[in-house]
Amino acid sequence: MADDVTRKTPDGLEFTFIRELRRESKDVRVRFTVLEISEPREVFSRRSNRIYLVANALLADETAKVTLQLWNSDIDKIEVGETYVLENAYISVYNECMYLNRGYTGGIIQSHESIEVPSDLKNMSLPFVGVKVSKRTSDVKTGKTFRGEPGRAAKGYCSSKEF
Repeated sequence: MADDVTRKTPDGLEFTFIRELRRESKDVRVRFTVLEISEPREVFSRRSNRIYLVANALLADETAKVTLQLWNSDIDKIEVGETYVLENAYISVYNECMYLNRGYTGGIIQSHESIEVPSDLKNMSLPFVGVKVSKRTSDVKTGKTFRGEPGRAAKGYCSSKEF
């Protein structure tokens, strides 16, 4: 059933719109057009003591843009201007930016249907996109403990905020 979050193609496959991706999105299928691909860079893994190639690709559909992290052989699977389907994808967050990733059992498949991409799309990978950020204001300049007593800064010691 097609609604605001997903759409169906004539093949019967359901796709999630990029604008509907959230931090907790897992196991989603996304159809996209590649707008640009960065130069691959080498990343050293301390866990496996190996060097991996990583590139970022900017993707878009009719609703929004997002950055896809490509690892090793996935970098050669896509080209700028082509339309693909990413299956079993998930969202990761790094430095307050949202990234789309291919799951371990996922795949990238070329699609024969093209997507019309508007030029004024919201980039979902930018920090705080779609999230209302409210700053807490405090009348007290020095910190207090949970019991309401003056904190370390009020007693003349440095606080953790000064590091």
